[in-house]
Amino acid sequence: MAATPAGVHTEDTVVVTAAVGREWPGVAAPSLTLAEQVAISERRDPSAAAAATVALKWAAGLLTGTAVQSVRLVREPGRRPRARAGPHAVYVSLSHTAGLAVAAAARSPVGIDVERVRVVHEPTRLAGMLATMGAPPPGYAPTADLAVLSAWTRYEAVVKALGVGCIFPPRRFRVGTGGDVSLDGASVPLRVLNLPLPLPSVGHIGAVAGRLTGDLLVQELHPGDLADIGDIETPFPVPSALTTHYPAPRRQNPAMVAVLDKEKLRHTIAATLDVAVAQVRDEAHFMEDLGVDSLMAIELIVVLERSVGVKLDEGRLHEVTCLRRAYDLLTEQLWATT
Repeated sequence: MAATPAGVHTEDTVVVTAAVGREWPGVAAPSLTLAEQVAISERRDPSAAAAATVALKWAAGLLTGTAVQSVRLVREPGRRPRARAGPHAVYVSLSHTAGLAVAAAARSPVGIDVERVRVVHEPTRLAGMLATMGAPPPGYAPTADLAVLSAWTRYEAVVKALGVGCIFPPRRFRVGTGGDVSLDGASVPLRVLNLPLPLPSVGHIGAVAGRLTGDLLVQELHPGDLADIGDIETPFPVPSALTTHYPAPRRQNPAMVAVLDKEKLRHTIAATLDVAVAQVRDEAHFMEDLGVDSLMAIELIVVLERSVGVKLDEGRLHEVTCLRRAYDLLTEQLWATT
């Protein structure tokens, strides 16, 4: 039986939230394509990936009145994520963090982000970097950590909606009291709002950005909502032919060897991320292999910059993806300033 979210909604944007649990990969399987199941099984946290993917398809179905199984996600290089829901094409965005996945679907470009409320590394400096992104929502304790987390979710939501990634640093944006957005002083046709996360999401904070000219619908999704799609299936082995292949690592410039103590960097990264030193391999991807989210990545860079005594160019921060790249970039900067 095809599961269709109740009703056809006229809201401008639909947001669906899902508490992450271990049951999601199995419960979600009937509503996912084979390619989606394979991609999810390869993720570091399949439960969060499954919950986020189903939430996204549910949001698109809710917006258009289309059966969840009929929703197809479209990802093309250089283009914003979209979904095909029957005859409809909608824009989509998703995010997940410890314990919660969120997704948004809209008839115009949209971006969404969520963060777990936690202690932030170097909050004073990060708050300075994000000072133009607005204040925390009412109802939350006005702490330095929350100010950073709240501002970061608004920044992430905005750059996702614009489809520009993090190539524009936060200081180039300004968010007004009504959520209006400007870039380098010029108005951008977007609004960004703090996400009204329903219980039990009191430990999370989020934001959604888009045209937001109509109503915003927020709905919780539970595993039981998918019960009528079909029998629950267990995850399956990943066929070797469908595994992802990564390009060979770039050769390190011999002239840079021994400028920095790589093992000291490795221990600093492990301590900052609260992982075992052995997990911080030279090529271990911070996000894909070590579970680092976008804000924690910036926190880690700030910690590494302070430990070395240099500051990386903001335009290259996105290149710090693993220990090897961090070592290369910090060494380059160290040489450029000595």
